[in-house]
Amino acid sequence: MINSRGVKTFKYLGAIKDSYMPGKTKIPYTLFLSSFVSITSLAQSSSKPTDNKDWIAKSNSYTKILIDIDEKYSPEFGSEEGVAFYDTLVGIPTLANKKAERKDKENALVQLNAAKQKEDNIKIKQDLDILIKQIELNFRQQDFEFNKEVSFFNPSNTVFDGIRVLLDDQTPSERRNAALIRLRKYAGLQNGFLPLTSVLKERTNEQMKKPDMISILPNNKWRSFCRITAAWWTASKSSS
Repeated sequence: MINSRGVKTFKYLGAIKDSYMPGKTKIPYTLFLSSFVSITSLAQSSSKPTDNKDWIAKSNSYTKILIDIDEKYSPEFGSEEGVAFYDTLVGIPTLANKKAERKDKENALVQLNAAKQKEDNIKIKQDLDILIKQIELNFRQQDFEFNKEVSFFNPSNTVFDGIRVLLDDQTPSERRNAALIRLRKYAGLQNGFLPLTSVLKERTNEQMKKPDMISILPNNKWRSFCRITAAWWTASKSSS
């Protein structure tokens, strides 16, 4: 697929996005799912040049159901894909929004399972299997995180990534003014928006109040945590 910047991309999958969830530093493991689906489809179609390729478009339409959900709740992802409509929008990672996103993906899962039952093309069925299994896996991971984990959020990364895509040299100049609007929303300076840091602090406090929770900080997250803590300590000493 070619985005608006003329770069060939393989779009994600569904349920990604805790990887794109604002403030959360997590490797986008689901980002590679659609790449796998697309590459598999291309390999299958290239093996038989005379095959009708309509099935590829139909398979892509199922993946698009999940992409649309991701772009709805993580518009920064839409900007990254070159869709200017999302440039002034930001993801708002409140618990209510996370639950709404989960509900949308549960509905999408029902839709994909129903499509699989009716589908006769084995290649489309294989792609549907990949999408369905990945969504179900992500649901289990999300359930663990919600019930047992105090996640590490990094709002600095979110702001940097959300602004960088709009100021990139490859981004058309007419899209760059949106960076200021997006930054104001991150900072809570736009009417109707809370600071991203406040939203993530509330999410963290909610998780910390639950019994028997664990905090997982891999080395890279621990280093970020130490830098943030040191900066906070320095600022608090200076103000006193």
